[in-house]
Amino acid sequence: MAAPYQVGIMRILVTLWQSRELVWNLIKRELKTRYKGSVLGFVWSVAKPLLLTLVLLLVFSFIIPFRLRNPGLPFVFHLLAGVLAWMFFAGTLMESLYSILGNANLIKKVQVPAVVFPAATVLANLVHFLLALIVLLAFMVGFGIPLSPYLVLIPIGVVLQTLLIFSLALLISSLNVFYRDVTSITEVVLNLWFYVTPIFYAVYHVQDKVDQRYSDGLFLLYFFYLWNPMTPIVLFYRRVLYHTVLTPPEFDDASLVYFLIIATCLIALCFLVASKVFQHYSRRFADEL
Repeated sequence: MAAPYQVGIMRILVTLWQSRELVWNLIKRELKTRYKGSVLGFVWSVAKPLLLTLVLLLVFSFIIPFRLRNPGLPFVFHLLAGVLAWMFFAGTLMESLYSILGNANLIKKVQVPAVVFPAATVLANLVHFLLALIVLLAFMVGFGIPLSPYLVLIPIGVVLQTLLIFSLALLISSLNVFYRDVTSITEVVLNLWFYVTPIFYAVYHVQDKVDQRYSDGLFLLYFFYLWNPMTPIVLFYRRVLYHTVLTPPEFDDASLVYFLIIATCLIALCFLVASKVFQHYSRRFADEL
């Protein structure tokens, strides 16, 4: 007999596969709604991370200067890889908070599996992220940064990050139906999460501080800092995108693989828990909504 969590995960995966046409239509609806009446359309999806990158570039180039150890990599590209990954992560989670609440009429009136709504939100934002990565590659070519053969590994990071986002989306979208404080809690957690992820700084800046003020407690905090799944994912993106100019590497490859494996295990655990929570609460969505 299968364990309850296995049943929950398999049910969600089977439901998504059986409802794939509905999910695709929801993705198209989300994309059309986002660009409806917009003159610039997709440009806004690229403009937002570019504007955030510009702000961070000004702050950390002139006000609080950060020095990278990789003279061949312009700081703006260091920022862009982290910002694109972060905006995919944080932006999708904030939208997914209302993926169930925003479709209350459909859930109450039509026999439609609720899991398709957070899934469609995640996948719609994945489309934007992939298009933004293409734009980033075009910028790299324009600025003379050679494309690396390691770019073929990009899907590994994309799959891991998408699964992490989907797991958290299942969790917060279901809880938000019953506990409206989840929105505020999510905003606070994401603000903190941003600073414990190497978006604008390099991971060796943290390592240097630990080495300078070494203590068992501080080293343990640093170890848990690296357990943040977004940290190895962001480092992985930078490594495969800028492999030809990222010398020396921001993080040694053996350690990066090690923490990616840990991140994979944590993401799998998160998916197990989120599936169970979603299955538990989804039975009462129609009544609560």
